[in-house]
Amino acid sequence: NDEVQSVALTARTMVWILCGALAVIQAAIAVPIALAWHDIRLALPIAAMGAIYLASPPCAVQTAFLQREGRIARIATTGAVQVVTDNLLTAVLALCGLGFWAIVLPKLLVAPIWPLGIRAGYHWHADRWSLHGWRDIARFSRSVLGIELLGAVQANIDYLIVGMFLGVQALGTYYFAFNAGLGISLGLVNAFGLAVFPYLCAVRQEPAELARRYRRTCQILGWIVVPLVLAQAALAPIYVPLVFGVKWAPAVPVLAMICLSALARPFALVCSQLLKAAGRPEIELRWQCATTAALIIGLVAGTVYGILGVAVAVLLVQSAFLSAFVFRASRAILRDRPVAR
Repeated sequence: NDEVQSVALTARTMVWILCGALAVIQAAIAVPIALAWHDIRLALPIAAMGAIYLASPPCAVQTAFLQREGRIARIATTGAVQVVTDNLLTAVLALCGLGFWAIVLPKLLVAPIWPLGIRAGYHWHADRWSLHGWRDIARFSRSVLGIELLGAVQANIDYLIVGMFLGVQALGTYYFAFNAGLGISLGLVNAFGLAVFPYLCAVRQEPAELARRYRRTCQILGWIVVPLVLAQAALAPIYVPLVFGVKWAPAVPVLAMICLSALARPFALVCSQLLKAAGRPEIELRWQCATTAALIIGLVAGTVYGILGVAVAVLLVQSAFLSAFVFRASRAILRDRPVAR
């Protein structure tokens, strides 16, 4: 209807403004960050990575419409293809000796996969720009935006701290361990989270059924994710030398710690979708603020013991704070709500 189209036009304009601003800010801070790392060569790749933000605006509204209609397969498939392609290209370019460009180039090359895949799945065209009602949208989405921004900080702050305190070589090893341990699985988990949101939203006015679906989803995740993560961590000493080569064997302990840190992530993602479905994202925002602060402190302290200390810090902070978040936040929403039979 007309109201939905009006909101879509305004959201499209706001996403372009936000992502464009983020790209410009990243380009502006590229040189200061490179100087902080004492390597001006890093300025160009840091600035270039900002272009990735521009992949979201062309398909942000289409993604929302797909979620609204429950057509999650397109979103999940596109995300999975992008993540798998990114990791395969990184491995190939690393073997070709491209150094840190083996990390940067794949992310730039796969960025178009997301808008192309989403737009192919939902045809929506805007013939004008609008900011009508932007205050209402901003007021509604400010907590969600804050959560996304803090999530981006958490996803990248370890790289920044490792590079600043331990050097580019240590950063390369840590990045390999993180992506070999979590790269593909995190992409799949995020795709799963997109599917959970409309599943929970469909019954947000039915407290008993909402509680039942949430708990059932967590049970299924427990049966699937926990054994896979534990197996990956336990088998790392075997498959890393076989698949990636013996030169990466020193990264195995770091990879194992990073794998174990993922145990709580899927449950936290489902809890996050529960809060959004219930209209209470501000609860997660408070937890994300606390988690981000604790993670930064833990990472800096962990650098004293090298990249293994950083990985242990990630494990401890993520396990403690995400587990507490899942327990406390879900209780705040589901307290005193009977479970449907």
